[in-house]
Amino acid sequence: MNPKMLPYLVLRKECVKSDWKLKVQLKEKNNGRKVLVNEIYPSKEVHAQNPEWKPSTETDKTPIVETGFGGVEVATFTHEAGQDCHKHFIGTEIYTVLEGTMCIRLEEKEEIVLEAGDELIVFPNTTHEVLIDGTPFLTRVHSIDCFGDKDKYVKKNGEWCQVLTLKRIDTTEMK
Repeated sequence: MNPKMLPYLVLRKECVKSDWKLKVQLKEKNNGRKVLVNEIYPSKEVHAQNPEWKPSTETDKTPIVETGFGGVEVATFTHEAGQDCHKHFIGTEIYTVLEGTMCIRLEEKEEIVLEAGDELIVFPNTTHEVLIDGTPFLTRVHSIDCFGDKDKYVKKNGEWCQVLTLKRIDTTEMK
């Protein structure tokens, strides 16, 4: 964890909207922009030094606040990002639509449409997938009790697998 963690972090919507990463097309594997993470990737990220967050350029490393495993992650993404159907056994995710309209599928059947200003709280063990249909949106997701890819599970051949290892897990032990 960053020994000099900032006492706060300000994310101004206009500053976030200007981030080049949010404009990258889906085919280029855009997954949005994380600003709080449980583990920093030194090849792509640096510890944020300024509490007024600013996006990096395409050639600079991204300023990130590292919260440690089990901490909080915060990311902003648009309709250009992709998301697979997944669930977390420990983490809770809070989606806040900042602009536009976003549709999310829950429990692999129910679709919920969220408008700007709406929030959705996805509790542990709930499958969810943001549906991308070309409708523009800007959304922020807060992941609480976040263990990154260690607590992200996807279906592979009908079985839930940890995304990090793609090894099958016994879901009865995780409830």
